[in-house]
Parts: sequence; structure tokens; C-alpha cells
Amino acid sequence: MAVEERSKDEILHKFKERQVFAQRLLEEANRLKSEEKILGMQRIEKQIKAEMEMLEKLLTGSQIIKDHHIKSTNLLHLEGVIHIIKNTHFMLSKSKGSLTAVERFFKFTDSTGIVQNTMVDVVCNGGDSVLAEQARQERKDPLWPMLQKATEGKSLLACKTAIDDFKSILSVVAGPSEKERAKELLSRINVVPDQPSERARNLHNSGRIKERAKIIFGTGDSLQAITLTANEGFVRAAAGRGISFNVIVHPCRALAELDYKHSVKTNERRETGADIMPTVLPS
Repeated sequence: MAVEERSKDEILHKFKERQVFAQRLLEEANRLKSEEKILGMQRIEKQIKAEMEMLEKLLTGSQIIKDHHIKSTNLLHLEGVIHIIKNTHFMLSKSKGSLTAVERFFKFTDSTGIVQNTMVDVVCNGGDSVLAEQARQERKDPLWPMLQKATEGKSLLACKTAIDDFKSILSVVAGPSEKERAKELLSRINVVPDQPSERARNLHNSGRIKERAKIIFGTGDSLQAITLTANEGFVRAAAGRGISFNVIVHPCRALAELDYKHSVKTNERRETGADIMPTVLPS
């Protein structure tokens, strides 16, 4: 270990204080995990341990320890996270995919000591707000009229992969009315074999370009058909590699009926958009 000479004692003192501080944070995170049963504390523990390892490497290594090494750690941020968890009136934690609460108020004490109240309209999917946001978008700009206009007087086609995936999703997450609307939609669609075009097949897989999407978009490309899709990520990624597909991109819509069914009254579901049914096959 080497220490900057002009403030050696002071820096060493701060360094040791930071190590003790990190150990106390780790103990508190472990307590919250084991006693309070708060999900996700393993991640906080892992981050604290990473900071402790970094401090240990500085202590045993040959690099000159300077004041900015101590100040640049994430321990203060992690302390803030643990402080909020400890001072929240109650913590809700559920596995992804479950509905925890509707219009739930959270109470917490901010850094100035003032108690704050925050209302979260839907606590679901581990706190994900995507469903509620999609419902608001649907109320403002309904998707179905746009799709009706786009498909009017045209034959509807879907490849086998798209149909199989759509039915699989329906069987797991769709509510009764959503399944009924899906049945009506499927009756209008002609199923064709997977037949992706060569240029689609030749796209290299990446975070945005998956094999399944290559099959679906590629089949539409082979048939010289327009693909209705919410997968704008694939369209942009393919265009970035010089491959443009003939598409109509529409906003995302989720199957949300079951998430709200047991927690919100029927008239409230209509107001929140919970009766929305996706009207096209995934692509």
C-alpha cells in the first residue's frame, strides 16, 4: 500500500473509517434480508461486498491511495438505499407477475427528516408501471381503430411461429374477455408456414435481433406483405444493418385483465383500461 505523503495519516484514517462503515452497512443489509424478508437485499449485499473488495485491493496493492479513491466509492449511495428501506412505513415485495396493490400510499422520511407520502397507482410486476402507462395511452389513443383502418379490405396472414407464440401467451396470461377477442381475431387469420427471406436469415443475432423475430419478419418479407408490429427495436436494429422491412409499427399493448380482475371493480377497470385486448399477433 502506498499513500499520498502530504496527508498520509488523514487519508489512512478516512480509509479505515470507510472500511468499518462498509462492514456495518453489510450487516444491516443482511439483517433486512433475514429478519424483514425484503426481496432484493441480496443485490444490495453484493454491491456492498464489491465496494469492500475494492477498498481491500487498494489497501494491499501498490497503487498510491489518494483522497478521491475514498470519495468515489458507492457506499454513500448504498447507505441512502438502506436508509429509505428502514424508514419506509411498510415495504411491499412480490415476485414479478403478481399484483401487489392498487392505489397504494407509501410513507417515507426524506434526507431532511420530513415525512413524505407518495401514491403508486398500481404496484405489480415488482413495481413495474408499464401496464398502467399502456392503459393511459389506450384511453388517450385507442389502438383498435387504427388497426382496423390499416387492415380494412386486406387478407390477414401470420406465420406458424407467430401463431404458436400468441396462443402460448394467451393460455398463460389472458383473461376471459381477452381470450374471446383473440378467438375472433384468429378466425380471420390465414396461417402460413415459416418461410423467412434470405436477407432476414442472414441477419446476425444480437440483443435486438432474435431468431424468432427473423422468422416472423422474414416470412412477411418473403410474401411481400406488410407486417403489423410493436417490435420497433427489431425494425430499427435491422435498418441499422441496411435491411428495411415493410412494416406498420403500432404502440405496445399488454394483456392486463387478470392483473386487475380481483383488485379493481369492473367500472374502475374500464377507467384504467384494464379491459384492453391486444389486437394483433406478436412480431
